[in-house]
Parts: sequence; C-alpha cells; structure tokens
Amino acid sequence: MTQALLLLMLSLLLWFGWALLLAAVGIAVQATDRNEPVAVDARLIALAAREAGARVTLSALGWLAFGRSRPIPVAPGNGRTPRRTPPVLLVPGLTWNRASLWPMRTFLVQRGFAWVWATDRGGRERPLAAEAGDLARTVEELARAAGTDRVDIVAFSTGGLVAAWYLRHHGGDRVRRLITLGTPWKGTRMAVFGRGRGVEELRFGGHALDGLWPPPVPTTCIHSPDDPVVVPASSGAPEHGGDLVAVESAGHVDMLLSARVYRAVQVALSAGEPAGEPT
Repeated sequence: MTQALLLLMLSLLLWFGWALLLAAVGIAVQATDRNEPVAVDARLIALAAREAGARVTLSALGWLAFGRSRPIPVAPGNGRTPRRTPPVLLVPGLTWNRASLWPMRTFLVQRGFAWVWATDRGGRERPLAAEAGDLARTVEELARAAGTDRVDIVAFSTGGLVAAWYLRHHGGDRVRRLITLGTPWKGTRMAVFGRGRGVEELRFGGHALDGLWPPPVPTTCIHSPDDPVVVPASSGAPEHGGDLVAVESAGHVDMLLSARVYRAVQVALSAGEPAGEPT
C-alpha cells in the first residue's frame, strides 16, 4: 500500500512538472510575441502553477468513467426554481472530453439553470467542418429533449471555433447566444507544437478560420491577456462584433476552474432573463 501510494504521488508530481513546463513555454512564447522580457514574479509563478494544477486536475477527471460514455440529456431536477433561459450546451476544447466541464456544469446547475449538458469532441485528427456537423446534431438532440426551440452554447478554447463554424455553415436558428472561453479566433502560434489535422487548422496566419468572427448570434468572448495557449493575445479578443470580457492573470485551462470566469458565464447567460429569477 505504501509503495503504491508513493508511486501515485511520484506520478502526480511528474505530471504536474510536465504541465508546469507547458505553461512556462506558453508564457515565454507570449512574452516573445510581445517583444517583452519574461519578468518572473509572484503573479507569473501563480499563473503557471494554477495552469499546471488545472491541467492535472481536469486530465484526471477525464479518465473517470463519467467522462468516457456518451451522456443522455436529462434535466437534473435539483429542486431549485429553474430559470427561464434556454438549455445550455457546454463544448470542450480540442483534447478534452466533457468531464473537463463538470465543475462549470455543477456551478450553473446550482445557480438554477435547469438544463446544462456537456458534450464530447472527436480528437486531434478531425477538422472543424466534421466537428461542426457533430455539434449540429447534438444541438438538435438537446433541443428536442428539452422541448425548446433555442439553445445557448458555452464553448471552451477550440470548441468556440467549432460552434462558430456550425453557426456559419449550418445556420444559427437553434442558438440564442454563444459564450466562448479562451478561443483563438485567429489561431495561435502554439499550434506549431501540436500535431493532427485539427491542430493544423489552428496555426496563426492560416486561412482555415477566416470568416468565423463575428458569429451570426450575440456572442460573449471571455479571454485572458495572459493566456499561455492563445498567442498572440489579440487572437482571443477580436475587435468588432461581440462583447469582450477580460479576465486578468488567468491561464488557459485555468479558466475552467476560475470562479471569475464562472460568474462571467452566468452573467452572459442571464442576459435578457426576466426579472425575479434566481441568482
């Protein structure tokens, strides 16, 4: 038992070290892109540590059984008075499954959003067009199950690009609003470190993402100027066409565990909500 515990602790330590290295590389690339020196201070160390910790935590969640099987859209029935907003569909990033969105889903359910459903992605090798086709079917499935005509989408990272592709090429009649977190609208220089068809489309300066911004529905773009994955930072905060919400000193995966991001998502989802609804 002691040997197994030590092995587990060593594995977690190595895992955290690797995640910390990834965060440090991203921070260095971001600083280089800005033509600034990397000022290693308490804020930067805290950002890297939170980013690494978020990667390890959510990766571990992804290995659990509930992050593997396809979910069935059902209302949680937690006894709270439901909001009158449409059901919410959560879309993960490129290499993440729906388990990474479990903390955010829990937050929204506890705030009275009756229908919050997280979906999965197809992996690195699938292009945006194929992912968008899957999302179109998922939106229809959720709308039918909830008995509604409209759905709100909250998408993390490249999930926002999938949602935008779906809205642009499959029509946006089913979607009331789109909220994105750390989405690289113009691509990212960090894509050179990845592999797969889905990653190639994300390379900064390419044309695969042309025409996706702004989406044809009201859009709130939540971003961080310090995001170590979205480089340059301006790719995460495109001008004209949407509401921008900056979360200072936040990482990339760190956004999925950030109370500040959760509150920003809640505010965006509640836009146009009748007075007197639960908060």
